[in-house]
Amino acid sequence: LSLHDALPILDVGSVLQSLATLRPGLVLPTLVQRLYAALDTVTEPHKFTASLFSVVGVARCLVQHTPDYPEGQTHVLPLLFATLPGIDTNDLRKSMVTFQFISTFVTFIPLVDNSAEAASMPDLGEEERQIYSQSAQLEDFIVEFLNRCFAIIENSEVQQIRSEVSTDDASVSREDTMKDVGMASTFSAILIQCSESLYDVALRKVRGWLGGRIMEWKVSGRIAAGLVRCLTKVRPSRGLSGLLPSLLSSVEGGLAEQEGAEGTAPLGDEMKFQLMVLAELVRVPGDSLLPHLPKLTAVLSGLSLHSSKEGDQLTGALLKNVLRSLTHVFPVEYKSVARGFDEAGASYRPLQDWGVAGDISDLAIQWYLPGDREVEAAQGIVTTFLGGTLDRLERCAGGQEVLGRQQVQSCLSLVGQVVQGAGGLLPAWTQDVLVLKATRVSLRHQSHVAFVGATPELTVAGQNARLRVVTVLHSLLSHLLATTPDNTKALTALTTVYQKVLFFAGVQRDEYDSRWKGFQAVKRGMENKLLGSKKHIRRILVDRTHLQHESRMIENANKNFTVMHRQLYADLLLLSTSHYSEVRIKGQEALGKAMKFFSYSYEEVVPHLIQLLKGGEDVSHEQFKDRKSTRLNSSHLCNL
Repeated sequence: LSLHDALPILDVGSVLQSLATLRPGLVLPTLVQRLYAALDTVTEPHKFTASLFSVVGVARCLVQHTPDYPEGQTHVLPLLFATLPGIDTNDLRKSMVTFQFISTFVTFIPLVDNSAEAASMPDLGEEERQIYSQSAQLEDFIVEFLNRCFAIIENSEVQQIRSEVSTDDASVSREDTMKDVGMASTFSAILIQCSESLYDVALRKVRGWLGGRIMEWKVSGRIAAGLVRCLTKVRPSRGLSGLLPSLLSSVEGGLAEQEGAEGTAPLGDEMKFQLMVLAELVRVPGDSLLPHLPKLTAVLSGLSLHSSKEGDQLTGALLKNVLRSLTHVFPVEYKSVARGFDEAGASYRPLQDWGVAGDISDLAIQWYLPGDREVEAAQGIVTTFLGGTLDRLERCAGGQEVLGRQQVQSCLSLVGQVVQGAGGLLPAWTQDVLVLKATRVSLRHQSHVAFVGATPELTVAGQNARLRVVTVLHSLLSHLLATTPDNTKALTALTTVYQKVLFFAGVQRDEYDSRWKGFQAVKRGMENKLLGSKKHIRRILVDRTHLQHESRMIENANKNFTVMHRQLYADLLLLSTSHYSEVRIKGQEALGKAMKFFSYSYEEVVPHLIQLLKGGEDVSHEQFKDRKSTRLNSSHLCNL
């Protein structure tokens, strides 16, 4: 039915998954043969994609040995090799389906070349010996996969529709985002499951392709940086040693050439591409980053002198990722088998690990937990960049230093990136809690354990970092409204920093929700309903554990309402009635989110709204109109 579009493809995949689990001998042979036939047909692309979807649904059944279909495992590697032409630069849909097919099967099986050791295993069965001989083509498979990915990257670029709009200001299309996510997730799945020798093949291939290459950073450069991120995240030490030194040397050379240029001069295309790659390359556990930290800090110091728009984005991304690597708690590996796939000689038989379920009582998860050296390094970065920038903004607010508009925006962008990068170790300020409404039960929020032992705290000059940020921004807001009220970009950037200080504690809620939905979809596609919920593959269980940890961090973002929050509400209310629409929209968004975040906090806003709704000579049209908008946009005021 799925081949003739009689039913939705996804529904058919779910039905076939259940049928193949019950009777693999009846379902699997037909699907495999239809996929082989579709691979030979070039005039019916729908039949190819439908066949791929159908086989993806039965992937776990196919990789496991079943008496009803013992030769099923022998088709897995040939199908992987045969579907590579589906990665087509001219057919995005077919490429995405092929990425899904490859990543699903690779997640279930170790990619280990055991062809040489097969001769010294006399007790191998016929199917097992055939599979081990097929593994000799795994190196060619990885090389060809990367060649096709490189072709897609080279054919991806920013679509500049209007000549007066720079490519740096162009938005990334949905198709380009799909390419980035699909390619990176598939390459990551391959690297996670492959042996060290095959990883080195991929590392050499990517390094050779990147050498001396310059790409625009919005689309093709971003996708290429995603491949680099996969290499360093799976094996941080080998990836960093193979890629980071040469890249740092190139960036340092580029900064040396920029020394004579103005601080607001745009960065060159080569420098922007290198910074994009560097920002993704440092997303590794912090202990692996420590040997390279002095050079990274020097690069950040050099970049902070430039205040161009694209420079702010790339510098902020690099700074955020470095801090996140040093301070964040996360699993460092997602292999299907905890012991890995680097066992030497004939002692290891990878076929025994095909489709094996994880032991939920003994997952042996390897976590990265920031140690004293990482926390000390993060504190140094926070002191240098956040402390220095806040001092500069404070002098600007006091009239002691004059900053241009672009400089103010750059400083605010840097403050926001530091808060977002080190948010997990930036605790909320401690002040007396304001009782907004008398209740029978306590509304004080409880903190959840999200760290082993006492949670380290990063400070600014010995003060609470978040309190220091909001104190400086409050003074800066008054200064901006008094001197340059039309600096809308700075005012919206300030509002964004307010949101990060209020709501971010290490994990963003929208990112968590997106990951949770993706996790649920992957779990449904890879589960075996006959085995039950406790027999998921290890990668699913590790991912679920990580999501549970992140949910605790999100809950820790809930804080009690204090005197400083009252001041923040006054500032947000002021921004919500700005003369400029973009500032009003951003302020109302932040204030509406805050009223959902803090229980009964609308009690702080309602008196001001009522006063301004009554009107008066001193109330402008924008204030009157937007007080009504603020009232209507908040669901917490619907009972008034």
